Amino acid sequence: MSLELTAQSDERIGVIGQTRMGKTFLVERLAAQQPRIIVVDSKHRVNWKGFHLTDNPVAALLEDRVIYRPPQGRPPEDFWIGALNSLHERGGGVIYIDELPVIATPNRIPQGLADAFRIGAEIGVGVWWAAQESTSIPNTAMRQAEQLILFYNQGASDRDKITSIVGDMGEVTGHLQKYDFAVFIRGETYEHDAIPIYRVIP
Repeated sequence: MSLELTAQSDERIGVIGQTRMGKTFLVERLAAQQPRIIVVDSKHRVNWKGFHLTDNPVAALLEDRVIYRPPQGRPPEDFWIGALNSLHERGGGVIYIDELPVIATPNRIPQGLADAFRIGAEIGVGVWWAAQESTSIPNTAMRQAEQLILFYNQGASDRDKITSIVGDMGEVTGHLQKYDFAVFIRGETYEHDAIPIYRVIP
């Protein structure tokens, strides 16, 4: 099934699925639609054309399209508020965390990042994130997401956590093929036997 997938600058979006399923490729497409985006590359593996690359948290706030690689994997605590303010002052944008579990655990999320989830949409700043396993993601991040883009999830416990948020769609993720994904949009209703499946073409 084809899908013209779009994402607003002020949305909270999560992308979940096993590695090499197409997550980063899809997010790169979505990022191309954004005038301003700060990529927090916690695992130092994102290489997108047209992006300024830096390991300096101050320099990361000065570019419209930047990949920020924190030397220790996690940005300093004040980075999040700085990113919020910088993007807001320039008309809005997106903070994208390539691997959220490096930054936050299921039981702990940095206060500045929690603030970004809480107030970002109010000031025109979205928070996007990706993760391989739902069990490693803070509940706050999943429950506050306007969209969850779901690729293949092998583990039963991961599917159970997804199902607790999105219902039957969580079980579907155990049967997806490479590059296939489902999209949960908060407020939408999905029929058990008619959950649409999409495919990203690399």
